[in-house]
Amino acid sequence: MQRRATRSMLPALVAGLVLGMVPATSSAAPGFLTAEPAYITLTGGGDVLPIITVGETLGGFLFEGIPDGIGLTKGEHRHTVDVYVAHEQSEVPFPPLSGALGPPLTDFQDASVSKLTLDTRTGEVLDADVALPASAGFIRFCSAFMAGRADGFDHPTFFANEESNDQIEVPPGAPYGPDPSIAPLRQAGFAVALDTETGDYRQIRGLGRYNHENTISLRGNRNGKIGLLSTDDTFDGPSAQLYLYLARNDRAVWNDRGHLFAFRVTEKNGERVKAGDAFNDANDYLDLRPGDDLAGRFIRVPDRVADGTTDLAPQAALEEWSNEHNVFQFI
Repeated sequence: MQRRATRSMLPALVAGLVLGMVPATSSAAPGFLTAEPAYITLTGGGDVLPIITVGETLGGFLFEGIPDGIGLTKGEHRHTVDVYVAHEQSEVPFPPLSGALGPPLTDFQDASVSKLTLDTRTGEVLDADVALPASAGFIRFCSAFMAGRADGFDHPTFFANEESNDQIEVPPGAPYGPDPSIAPLRQAGFAVALDTETGDYRQIRGLGRYNHENTISLRGNRNGKIGLLSTDDTFDGPSAQLYLYLARNDRAVWNDRGHLFAFRVTEKNGERVKAGDAFNDANDYLDLRPGDDLAGRFIRVPDRVADGTTDLAPQAALEEWSNEHNVFQFI
C-alpha cells in the first residue's frame, strides 16, 4: 500500500505545521491542538486548522524551532497519519557577523526531525517523538521529501537536507567523521535519508556536498534505476547547480552505491555548445535571454568529488569541478 495522508486532511496538516513559527508556553496533552490562532487567512474560501506551534510540548517532547520540510506516511492505526518535520536549526551563529542584519543569532541546538502522529479526522496530535536527534550533529535541514513505493522505496524514506556551507566540529557519536581536507572539521551540505520503518538514518555522501535545498525521487527512466534530483541553493549566484544521483534500487541508495551527475547545457538555439569553453554563452542563468531555447544532459561527477574526499574542502571541490566542466549555474 502506498503510504499517504487522506486528501481531505492534507491541506490542514501542511498549513497547521507551517504555521508554527512563534514560541508558545502551553503544555500539550494527548489529543492536542494548539490554542494559538492561525497565522494565515485563506482568501479563496476554506478553513485553516492550527495544529502545533514552536515551543509547545507533548509529554517530554518539545516541538522545536524553524519547522521546514514535511513528509507524510500512513499511521500504524486507522485514521492516523505520521508527519515528519525537519527543523532548520544550527548552533552556528547566523548571520556569521553582526552588521546591518543585527548581531549574530544561534539556535539552542542543531537540526532534528520531529515525528507527529495525527488523527486524520480531527488533526489532533495523538503522539510525538524525535525521529532524528540534534545530537547527530546535522545542521539547517531545509526542504524535505518522503519517498515511497511509487518512488521505488520499499520503506518510506524521508530525505532531509543540510542547506549550509559551514565548517563545523564533529560531535561525539556523530554518524560521520571529519573531512580529510579540513580535519578535524567537516563541512555541512549532506543529504540525509531516514528510514521511517526502522528509524535508522544516514548521510548519503555520493549525493554531493553542497547547499541542498531539497532531494526528490524520480522513477520512469528506461533502465528502471532510481534517480534522486537535488538542487543547490548556494548563497552567491549564479553558482547553484542541478544534480542527479542514479542508483540501481532503494538499497543501493541507502548503501550509497549510486553516482552523481550534473546538468550541462549542450545546445543553445539549435547550435551545439562546445564543452570546455568557459565563454560559450550558455554557462549560467545570466546568459539567458527571452526566447532562448536550451537543451542539455547530465554528465558524471567523479566519485571523489561527489564524496568530498579530494584535497579541497568538499563544497569547494564540487564548485571548482562544475566550473571547469561548464555545469550550468542557476541562481
